[in-house]
Amino acid sequence: MKLRNLTLGLAAMGMFSTSLLAQPIFFEDFTIGLDGQFTTYSSASDKNWFNDTFNGTSSAAMNGYGGNEDSNDWLLSPQIDLSTTGINTATLSFVSRVRFDGTNISVKVSTDYQADMKPEDANWTELSATLPQDGQGSGGSDFVASGDIDLAAYIGQTVTLAFHYQTSADADSDNGAWYIDDVLVDVTGDNLALPMVAAMTAAKTELKLAADAEFKATAYSGTEPYTYEWDFGDGATATGETATHQYNQGGDFNVSVVITDADSQQITLTKEVFVEAPNPYIVKAKQADEHLRVAAFNASMEAENYAATDIELNGAQILADELAAGDNQQIKNIAQIIQLVRPDVVLINEFDYIADENSGVDMFISQYLNVAQSDNAQSIDYPYYFVAPSNTGIDSGFDLNNDGNLATADDAFGYGRFEGQYGMVLLSRYPIVQDKVRTFQKFLWKDMPNNLMPVDPATGEDWYSQDETNVFRLSSKSHWDVPVEVNGELVHILASHPTPPVFDGDEDRNGRRNHDEIRFWADYVQGADYIYDDMGQTGGLTGDARFVIAGDLNASVEGDAYPGTIDQLLLNDAVYAEFAPASNGGTANDSTNPLAPYHTASWKMRADYVLPSRAGLQVQQGSVFWPTEDQDLYPLIEDRAASSDHRLVWVDVAVVNDAGYEDEEENDDDDDFEIDGGAANNLFWLLLIVVAAFRRLQQ
Repeated sequence: MKLRNLTLGLAAMGMFSTSLLAQPIFFEDFTIGLDGQFTTYSSASDKNWFNDTFNGTSSAAMNGYGGNEDSNDWLLSPQIDLSTTGINTATLSFVSRVRFDGTNISVKVSTDYQADMKPEDANWTELSATLPQDGQGSGGSDFVASGDIDLAAYIGQTVTLAFHYQTSADADSDNGAWYIDDVLVDVTGDNLALPMVAAMTAAKTELKLAADAEFKATAYSGTEPYTYEWDFGDGATATGETATHQYNQGGDFNVSVVITDADSQQITLTKEVFVEAPNPYIVKAKQADEHLRVAAFNASMEAENYAATDIELNGAQILADELAAGDNQQIKNIAQIIQLVRPDVVLINEFDYIADENSGVDMFISQYLNVAQSDNAQSIDYPYYFVAPSNTGIDSGFDLNNDGNLATADDAFGYGRFEGQYGMVLLSRYPIVQDKVRTFQKFLWKDMPNNLMPVDPATGEDWYSQDETNVFRLSSKSHWDVPVEVNGELVHILASHPTPPVFDGDEDRNGRRNHDEIRFWADYVQGADYIYDDMGQTGGLTGDARFVIAGDLNASVEGDAYPGTIDQLLLNDAVYAEFAPASNGGTANDSTNPLAPYHTASWKMRADYVLPSRAGLQVQQGSVFWPTEDQDLYPLIEDRAASSDHRLVWVDVAVVNDAGYEDEEENDDDDDFEIDGGAANNLFWLLLIVVAAFRRLQQ
């Protein structure tokens, strides 16, 4: 809580009357959420205020970017009583930070707002506060103090404070994300006799069975120390300013806290919570032991997830430290997801490259995967793995983004703040045939015939100079062909993580690179002879080779990819793409989108793929690991901090002597969606063709 340190110091030395010390009558730091003293009200928009954590600081946040409607959203305090006799001064203060562009926040006060009113029906006066400067990009500003905002005009009245966020839907330069914290109202006066005030906050009021429920109580204006006695309504009790509890049965419960000060003044507060009975999320077992389960998972295990500063200085050591500790909750959740799905082979994207395997992949296996992460998950071991360097963060020596600055993250062969950021690792329960592994990290983009290397739209000249073109690598991370021996047969795992097709300009250098990184596999599985690997071996796969293309390909028939990008694989006659893994979670995440069941990212797109060959493999089943909000495993994927903004995708295949799809048209009499597993039907392909045709018209 904010303290008037200077005043306290003067008082301690007898130089200032303690009767004039500022006393808090309201404080909120949003430590465990918004469901407490403040309330939210959305007059317009499909957005709302939410609780956010930045560098360990919890705050109230609002971001209208991407909204379908104009934002007119309020964060409202409870009524604050300034009518106590003897109050001479009253002051409001808070801290705030902003990301992106738009000073679209205002601080207001009302004397006639009531809790049952629409905020716009009350009279509000805007207050003058110091706010951070907007336009600082995605990283945003630091938290900035508002300064002391004088509320003297409202002494003798009861007031409501509001943080009012307004913006137009998708307005240019007016969609800042704002974060509010440490809201304090304090007063001074002679012989103040302030009434004791208390408040109670719940992190959530809709709870899952056996999940931690957090509660917090706050008291002011009484005589310290305070005691707090909690009753959770199910026979359990606790003491302390904060309390955590797990319910082992569903239903409605009244949570109460009795707050008592040193003078025996008491306040009892109550809040109702609802505990949802479990709806289990079930991962299907393999239909036969000999089937091969292959998964792709962008797990967001990269340094910026674990540290906010010194990223370039500490690099991959940041992840190495979290792996060694064995207690990082996000990594534990990732391990639990893998343990529940139990893939035989899994490609993990965004696993920072750690050259010392003992500190990297071995540590992940031993500290996390070899340890059961829940009562319902069994430990899993991967005796075989493949890891290799990534182009990310390797300085090209050139100004590749043409911004006039050298040696930035955008000037590396692949975007990265240090060498190996956003790398990848392949784990396997089957032997990897190491002497047949091929990597294509150093394949040059210019050596792909009819490539899409960008042109500067302002000049019509090549975006990259001749010197840059002569060293520019196609792969933003790397492309790997890792053969796995499955019951005496080779299955080539074709692993990659193409660059996102955004974060560039009109030249579309990233969109074009993404297109050609994906085209590389389309050509490779057709045996293209222009291809060479890092050892100088040329050519692609033979026509009868079994393969599975796996990874976060950052491309979809929706979104910002270069038109036709993913079609190179989905419509490739060597690839069996008729089956699309699906989930109910994807459907719930974007309920009006007919392609939502096949999405693999929280940002509403199919970005991650497991695509088997038509030759020698036959799809049995598959899914996207995406529990819905009412299911017991939802906390594993609740947000990016829980695990990742991507979902694990898996497919089971049988290793066969031929494709086994020749008679599919004669035998296919099922045109219904199989949401729990996927779709292999006419409706899916009709949707795909329609969307793909529309995107081609945009070329």
